[in-house]
Amino acid sequence: MSLFASRQTLLLLLPENGPNAAINEQLLTLTGLLHDDLLLIVRGNKLSKAQENAAWFTALANRSVQVTCQTPEQAQLPRWVAARAKQLNLELDDAANQVLCYCYEGNLLALAQALERLSLLWPDGKLTLPRVEQAVNDAAHFTPFHWVDALLMGKSKRALHILQQLRLEGSEPVILLRTLQRELLLLVNLKRQSAHTPLRALFDKHRVWQNRRGMMGEALNRLSQTQLRQAVQLLTRTELTLKQDYGQSVWAELEGLSLLLCHKPWRTYLSTVDMKSLQALFGGTFDPVHYGHLKPVETLANLIGLTRVTIIPNNVPPHRPQPEANSVQRKHMLELAIADKPLFTLDERELKRNAPSYTAQTLKSGGRNKGRTCRWRLLLVRIHC
Repeated sequence: MSLFASRQTLLLLLPENGPNAAINEQLLTLTGLLHDDLLLIVRGNKLSKAQENAAWFTALANRSVQVTCQTPEQAQLPRWVAARAKQLNLELDDAANQVLCYCYEGNLLALAQALERLSLLWPDGKLTLPRVEQAVNDAAHFTPFHWVDALLMGKSKRALHILQQLRLEGSEPVILLRTLQRELLLLVNLKRQSAHTPLRALFDKHRVWQNRRGMMGEALNRLSQTQLRQAVQLLTRTELTLKQDYGQSVWAELEGLSLLLCHKPWRTYLSTVDMKSLQALFGGTFDPVHYGHLKPVETLANLIGLTRVTIIPNNVPPHRPQPEANSVQRKHMLELAIADKPLFTLDERELKRNAPSYTAQTLKSGGRNKGRTCRWRLLLVRIHC
């Protein structure tokens, strides 16, 4: 509308965290100036209970209409998809609905566009799983808080999916570390104090929101003090790596941290194995050796406390043609690659064979060297590059 018209519309956009004390006073003054020819539209994020009790909000409550437009959370999204599909006269089965929710969670615009596109692709309106899979792409949108919630609930698949999307969107790893740090240290304190204080009292003391107490309690039941300590150590090492070399990628470490906090089997295994005595073997062609070979193994070793990994390069691999680099060249490349990495040692026994080399032969000869009673405990790593 024109500024000189008798009726006017005024649109106010609130700050991301809601109005502060100064803005509250100005809004209260504005409410006293409203009249029937002035339409006020206030737009912003969800307000807290304290913000809703502010004088300006109370003054507007009796003269306004409040419209909630929150993005549906993961649990409510399938119902939203089903309702939107029904509006478009689409028959959507449960499996197809799940795929759409997976690919477009947190991105309602892209989800609505995907349904419209599917209605054009399939005029009969029947959306089955194969039909939907042909036409969708992963455009889900998440925040670091979604990642932390997935970790607290122990949902490893969801946590890794969120990490992947955050990485593709160019999110800063340091923000992820900072977001997780608070929750992780809170878990450590709650775990330590829960031995002699009821959990409910601890939640009240640390001001844990009601809607987060369930997932926090679930994480405390799933994670041991040892596991939490290892997570803190890995988080610390990851932050040091990032701050010493800001260009260094730490997404592999974040994935390892996710698996550590999500998976219950880690606790049982780590409590029964002396990692310093564990013999870990890493076999492959290494033609040529590169960052993608060594970095994931370093991350996993840091994650579970390994102190040594033996690299066993193949001579003539039975599953592929003869490597371009001969055994001497590959040995030299590996020696250069691990020169400053005390975690790794090089075993040349397969390089010295003139026939196709199999890991089983190496294990058998290693067992003979250690005696008949030798029992191997192995970390088997296979990387496709």
